[in-house]
Amino acid sequence: MAETTTDRQWLNRWFGLVQRYSLQTIILLACLGIASATLFAFKGKINSDLADLVKPEENLIWYQDNEYFKAAFPDLQQTAIVVISGQDGNAVKQTTRDLADAFTASNHYESVFAPTVHDFLEQRLLYFLPLDKLEQWLKGAEFNYGPLLRIADEADLSNVIFSLADFIQANPGLQLPVTLDSLVNSLPSGELQLQGYYPLVDQNARQHIHLILIKGRQDFNQQLPNSEIIANIRQTIEAEAVAEGIEVHLTGEVALADEELRAGLQGIGIAASISAVLLAIIMVIGIRSTSIITAIFAMLIIGISLTLGFATLTIGSFNTLSMIFVVMFFGLGVDFAVHFSLRFQVGLRDESVSSALLSTSKDLLPALLLCTATSMLAFLSFAPTAYLGLAELGIISAGGMAIALFLTMTLLPAWFTRWSPASIDTRVTANPLPQLKISWLGYCVIPLGLVAAFIAKDITFDYNVLAMRDENSEATQTLLTLQEAQLATDYSISVLADSATSAAHLKQHLTSLPLVGDVTTPLDFLPSEQSTKQLMLQETAALYANIEEVLPGEANQQLEPALDYFKASLQTVDDESRAHYQPLLHTLNAIVKNPERQAQINQNIHRQVQVALNHLNKLLTARPFSIEDIPAAFKSRLITDKNQYLVSVQPKYKLNSRIETDRFIKQVMQEAPNTAGRTIVEWGVGDVVVKAFQQAASLTFLGVSILLMAYFRNFILAVLVLIPIGLSVLLTLAICQLSGLTLNMANILVIPLIIGLGVDAGIHVVHRYQQTGASDMLLSFSTSKAVLISALTTIGTFFSLSFSLHKGAASVGLLLTIAISLMLLVTFLILPTLLHRVGVVSKSGHKSKRPLIR
Repeated sequence: MAETTTDRQWLNRWFGLVQRYSLQTIILLACLGIASATLFAFKGKINSDLADLVKPEENLIWYQDNEYFKAAFPDLQQTAIVVISGQDGNAVKQTTRDLADAFTASNHYESVFAPTVHDFLEQRLLYFLPLDKLEQWLKGAEFNYGPLLRIADEADLSNVIFSLADFIQANPGLQLPVTLDSLVNSLPSGELQLQGYYPLVDQNARQHIHLILIKGRQDFNQQLPNSEIIANIRQTIEAEAVAEGIEVHLTGEVALADEELRAGLQGIGIAASISAVLLAIIMVIGIRSTSIITAIFAMLIIGISLTLGFATLTIGSFNTLSMIFVVMFFGLGVDFAVHFSLRFQVGLRDESVSSALLSTSKDLLPALLLCTATSMLAFLSFAPTAYLGLAELGIISAGGMAIALFLTMTLLPAWFTRWSPASIDTRVTANPLPQLKISWLGYCVIPLGLVAAFIAKDITFDYNVLAMRDENSEATQTLLTLQEAQLATDYSISVLADSATSAAHLKQHLTSLPLVGDVTTPLDFLPSEQSTKQLMLQETAALYANIEEVLPGEANQQLEPALDYFKASLQTVDDESRAHYQPLLHTLNAIVKNPERQAQINQNIHRQVQVALNHLNKLLTARPFSIEDIPAAFKSRLITDKNQYLVSVQPKYKLNSRIETDRFIKQVMQEAPNTAGRTIVEWGVGDVVVKAFQQAASLTFLGVSILLMAYFRNFILAVLVLIPIGLSVLLTLAICQLSGLTLNMANILVIPLIIGLGVDAGIHVVHRYQQTGASDMLLSFSTSKAVLISALTTIGTFFSLSFSLHKGAASVGLLLTIAISLMLLVTFLILPTLLHRVGVVSKSGHKSKRPLIR
């Protein structure tokens, strides 16, 4: 691009002003940075609503169906799930009750739903048992009838001991009835609770899991709205005395989103720290100038602050993806500063500070403007797409690139005016790369590109959101546990049927499809054979009706005789059984000597036997129920206000690929009037993201090509700059395919960035070639050193991002590390060779004579 007199005059005036007021310029820029950081601190927000990351077009059928589904079932949206588990089923249930009561008593939540301990289900649990299990349960209840009848006549400790001794003598070796077993096991602690009526099954044989669904009061105007909900839930859990052996964990949409946001924020802190250290190491080794290094770090601090302010004014908030710009600025902001500083150092050898600054600006400003334009174009390529998460990242980062260029042309000249670095002598700079005979490299471009393209053609896109989350986090681990227990799934499709009849017909059609597994409707909530089960319950209920009242025991005058009788009964059993009851005998001997404890235990026995009998009578006298009898808390999660029935469709096989998911969804859509749920959303959003990527990559490639041709005014030079970029893209995708890396919702932005950012190195190399006309002189100038250092700082920055706790951000860092490394290698090895082979005439009228490296 030809330099005009107007350009020269403008630069002279600009640098004259900056140099004349150098200290004031530095102070002003520092104040602007502080003001911007303050603006962000008070007005900036973090948008934790993951639904805002992608905004599909409203005319998409799947999007309309899912929005209708969300409006129809608001209680299923934005929920946290408290998972209570343990081997003691009764302790798990009691903990669930206590926590549900505590959550309900709080005013922090819109709704609290604990289905497993809801009174409606508690009273009708027996109807949900299969007939054979119900029969077995009723036998257990009859087995407990005798001890309960005897204890109810006189509910005190002495009667319990008499009943226990009688049973041991009459049934040596037989398992105790639950009534006696529970009371006996509770005696050492003095906390008595009857554990149920099912003596023939070991309740400790399996893990019991109960769920509490909580819908918090979200305020997205707050900095971290989900964090407040999670903090309130954890505070309530900590306030409750959770029994030993009971585990309480959190998962659900709110918990997962909160973890993802926290991982993103923590990851930014970790990556920024690592990036700062790597930048310092690279610049100390590569630049070795305190003035330049200090200036660059000052520029980074001010630049990040200004960009935060810019983002607050333009976007207003950061999402989980746009936050990574902070780390990106470390690498990309350094790029311009390194080129400017090293070129300025070279100029100091023969020029004054003022002249060196002016000549550096005249030399580099066109290339820096082009690099800024291509980088901004790459970032802004997602702006017109539906992928708002990356669109916001692009706008913020594009603003950051413009700010970096502005600071390069203001802060650095002012800084170097005050604190000028030492000059360097480029005439003695040796070629830093080994003298290898690689003139044949130009011939490798096409075959290497074809091989890489062949490998990369099978690259896959993983649109599963869980793939971007830390699988070791509590919420994700708990979700996986629920999936293994078949209490939650990633793959179901929700369908709304217009009536109960339509739901039944739809279920019949869907279950006939080859790829469909289980299909459930609200009608499946109703137990089968309720009339038969009621008759079975009525027989046992008539038996327990004989226990009319639970009477308290007299004073413990019979306790010592009961204890003597118990000791005598132990003489009739084998040594193993006798040893089993020795701890109990020791406890009873202590109780006999403690009247206060005796009174407490008698009160507990009387109260607990009353509670147990009342609960048992409710179970035995419960009546059959229909869908109309279901309480609103259940019905609102199964049937809409318009009487539409929720039909849940599961795949027959695990969906391990996009092709299998497509086939499953298309089969369901052929029969279902509408579809919604996570499977549909991820499938639809994945398609939106892929289209956004294709649109962004096309815009970037087209825009960069136009800018290159406009800048170089030479079609061949523009193509030569793009060849290493294209080869780097193919090699990056090939490495991903070979190593098992997949493109996901976050790292898909890498391809446009490779084009927009990777082109910078080629621009500087060709820019220097145009000035010298000799490809073998490229590495003898500051350009090669600047390209190398800026590329290394960019690689170091993105490498540090790969340590982020947010897997999406980490995948962006890893993929960009691979891509920029390949770009650096390909640009240095192939571009000079191509320049020589093509033999393009430089601006100075020279023609390249030999390749860069022999």
